[in-house]
Amino acid sequence: MGEHDEDAQHSVVPYCPVRCPRCAAPKPFTYGRKLRIRYHRCRDCGAGFRSLELRREQLATFDPPRR
Repeated sequence: MGEHDEDAQHSVVPYCPVRCPRCAAPKPFTYGRKLRIRYHRCRDCGAGFRSLELRREQLATFDPPRR
């Protein structure tokens, strides 16, 4: 069994990178978490915001907001 065979056994999940809603800077500082909600602060402009981890059944109908 090669190293790539092991990768085929892991689930693949969608990943949507978090960006600041004010200035669109990537990789905000995450300073807290409560259940499926994460709390972030932008490293560039200082804006505070939250992100929500979606459940599997919510992914099919999720339509991200347009920037």
